[in-house]
This record gives sequence, structure tokens and C-alpha cells, in this order.
Amino acid sequence: MKKLLWIFLPFAFTGCIKKAADKIDKLHGAKWTGTYAAPILNADLALNDAVELVGSLAGVNTYADGLIYLEFATSEISKSGNQLVPLQNQSHNFTDVLSLGEANSLTGSNNVTLTRNFSFNYTSPGVEIDSVAYANGELNISFNNNYAHAGNAVITIPQLKLNGAPAKFTFSFSANQQNISKYFNLIGYKFNLSSGGLGYSYLPGKIDISYTNSGNGFTGSNNFQVDIDLKNQQFNRVYGYFGDNLNLITAADSLELQIFSANLKTGSYNFADPRFKFRVTNETGFPLLFSTFGLSGSANGTSTNITGYPATKSFPALALNNIGKSITDSILLDKNNSNFKVVIDKKPKMINYDFTVTGNSGGKTQRNFLTAESKVTVKVITELPFLGTAVDLVLNDTSDFNLGLGNEIDLIEWIVLRMNIDNGIPTTIGIQGYFMDSNNVILDSLFKPYRNFINGAIVDATGTVVSTSIEQYDITMDRLKIEKIKTAKKLWIKAYVNTSKNAGSSVPVKITNLQHLKLKMGIHSKLSIHEKF
Repeated sequence: MKKLLWIFLPFAFTGCIKKAADKIDKLHGAKWTGTYAAPILNADLALNDAVELVGSLAGVNTYADGLIYLEFATSEISKSGNQLVPLQNQSHNFTDVLSLGEANSLTGSNNVTLTRNFSFNYTSPGVEIDSVAYANGELNISFNNNYAHAGNAVITIPQLKLNGAPAKFTFSFSANQQNISKYFNLIGYKFNLSSGGLGYSYLPGKIDISYTNSGNGFTGSNNFQVDIDLKNQQFNRVYGYFGDNLNLITAADSLELQIFSANLKTGSYNFADPRFKFRVTNETGFPLLFSTFGLSGSANGTSTNITGYPATKSFPALALNNIGKSITDSILLDKNNSNFKVVIDKKPKMINYDFTVTGNSGGKTQRNFLTAESKVTVKVITELPFLGTAVDLVLNDTSDFNLGLGNEIDLIEWIVLRMNIDNGIPTTIGIQGYFMDSNNVILDSLFKPYRNFINGAIVDATGTVVSTSIEQYDITMDRLKIEKIKTAKKLWIKAYVNTSKNAGSSVPVKITNLQHLKLKMGIHSKLSIHEKF
């Protein structure tokens, strides 16, 4: 409420003086008095728009029923995509020779054509790759001819395709020519490695060679060789099985509850239904096992264990037809299944947690997939719903203050601020302010005597609002008060908070986004000017 008061005050004073000055300029040598009234504020505030008391300390959200809650949260995130399952560099070679019949055909007819099929295992310990859609990578293919005869070779990788067309490489080679290389970028290519007998990690290829007889004959060391290297592979998507008991997240840290270390000096308050959550979001094709090793709340050097949480909980893999999306589930602790309320009643500054998230903990029960962006996220959350009580809770703050007026302040005889309040929020707020000079010496107070600034809405025995609180009152500043505070440089505000009672008894009240505080305010002032001819 401090912002509400001190945003409008300088504006109101300055506006009235300007209107008066416009008229005073036309009068000379006369005594003139008059009063001015003007509306300065018409506000309709809902607590889901701004929670003045604690909104800077936490997120403010609402449940489906409109109940407002404070959310304190932090996230623990796994590595993503290519970091979770890095594709290993591959280096394979295939060596063969001309058969006796092929050699005789080459010398007898001066040329021969032959075909060889070859295959490699895509090696990656504990990982089975079914297919890959590449975002980047390099394919290097080299052909080595150890025959004293020239010719041409075409190497085809039939399961590596771009737009449906297999990757194909053509080499023209001379006699005894070694290490003829072709470099290929894998961006946009798809590689199907499931065509072999195992159904995964199978890299097939084919080479077609045409030799032309050079008349140089053959030796016992003659052969031809294909070298295939896959390097720096980055996937958009990859399918397969990526190993047992993958350690995705290990976290041992604390979540700070700033509200319990804020400037709440005296009085008491409690939250009737605090909640703690581990919210797990899975963007991968891994089934997950969440294991909790410890939860506690700590404040002032003491720690209280939180009980009731499951030691482990399984979370399903994202379904294949939802690849690129996510699924979310939670572990919830509340007053019904744990001692979390007991811990929160002690107002801990920290919630300490220790957990791991493991992928494929049950072994090879299903195939996996990942996208480049796939990750696992655990959001650690404490929710404090606005369902509870506050008794004589005091908040303190000191801010700079300036009426924003010069010598024209001497024109003001008195000021009255009239307030019409319609409060549907079940919270009574009292405010006392102290005007201080630059040395923190108190010059005057805002109210004499102190009174509640806003009375809370009427609630029933369940803490539900049944009617708004309507009132009107004036704040008067006479000439003496204005003289006292015109040199003020600081304003010390004390806010007193009490939740509404039912029939004189405290009940946990519910604050929702449907409750409003409607405030209309006008200013009435009298000015006096005396000029001599």
C-alpha cells in the first residue's frame, strides 16, 4: 500500500497549485481565498495483478479455483540431445582382391567389372543405433588401389540417404594410386542402421569396380581397399537403445524461501496448506526412475527432516508419436501425506533436496529416441497458497520522500484526502507513516490517532468471503502539519496486517484472483493568497 499512497500525493498537490496559479496570475493587489476539489484516484486492484506485500519475493500464480499462491522454484536440468548420447566417431575399412577368374578376365579381355558388398558394425559401447537424422557431421571415404592397373570405382552406402537418394561416390584411379578421398557433409541425411540381422548398428555398403589392363600383370600383394570414417556427428533425431542406468541428473542443493528471511518483524502468520513438488518433465524416449535421498527444511542452524516422500517413482518415456513434445508428472507433498506443514510452520529459509534421475533403470524394456533439444527437467517447487492467517504482522520500509513543491507550499491552508473503499479481500491493512528529515529525525506521523487503513472483507467459518467491507474516511493535513513535513526527506512506513475473522475468531482465509479492492480518492484543498499593491 505504500506505493498507493505516495505515488498520488505529490501529483495531487502539484496539480492543484498549478490550477490555482493559472487564476492567481490574473489577480493583483487583492486578498483571495478559495477551495479546490478534484478526483485523483479510481482504482480496481486484484491480487493476481500485484501482491504488494510479498510479490517481489516469489512468483504469484493461481490454482484452477482462483486461489492465489506464492511459488518458490528452481530447476535441475539434464544435458540435452547430443550431450546425453554423443555419437561416436567411426573408422572402418574393407579390403579385397580380384579372384583368379577376374584376374584372368582382365588379362584376357583387357578389362573386368566386379561388385563387392561389405558391412560394418556401428561401434558404440552399450549403445544400439537404429537410425539417425543428421544435423551435421562428416563422412570421409577413401579408395586405395594396389593393382598396377587403372580404372573406376563407385562406392554406394544404400541406407544413407538424402531426399530418398542413396549416398554414392565415384573414383577414377590410376595404377597403384593410393588414398583417393572424398569428403561429404551429412547435413540433412538420414541413416538407417536397422537392416542387418540384429536390427541395429549395421552399416552396409557396396563397391562397383571396372579395371582396364595395363599389361603389367599381378603380384601377391595386390588388393583394393575402402576406408570409411564418420566424424563430428550431430543428430536432429536418433533412435535405438542408449544403455542401462543412464545417470541423467544428480542434484543436491537448496531452494530458498525468501519470504521467511524478509522484513517481517513481529506478529504471527501461517499457511494452512503448504505444498512441495518435484515436477518432472520428460522430453526423451527414456523411461525414468526418480530417486530421492533426503529432504529437509533448515533455519537458524537447525534442520527438520521432511517425511512422507516416496524413495523412488517411475516416470514414463515420451511416446514415439509425440516426439518433439513433452510429458510432465509430479511428486506432491502436502499436509495430508507428509509433515511438510509442520516444517513450514517453523519458517525454514531453505528446503534442502538430494535426488537422482536415471534413464533405462529397468534395462532394455523399450527402444529409445532423442532429439537435439531433448532433455529431462526437474522443477523443485514450494507453493504457499493464500489460505491461512496473519495476526499483527508488521512490515517495515523506509523510502525517499519529497512533496515536490517549492515556495508555493505556503499557499496551502489545508488538504483533505477523502477515500471511498470497497474491499473484497479478507485482509485488514493498517498503515502508520513517520515523516523524517535527512538525519532520520521524526517530524510528524501520518495518522493521529492510528487507524486501520483498509478493513478486510467479511468471511464465513470456512474463510470464504461472503461480503465486501465498505467504508469512507478522510485524511486531513492542516497548515501546522504541512509546515512540519515540508522539509521531510524520508518516509518510514509500518504496515500492520491481519486476516479477517469470523465471529471474532481467527479462521484460515482464502485469497483468490476474484477478490478486488476498489478505491476511489479525491483531494480537497484550500489556498489563500494575499498580495499588496
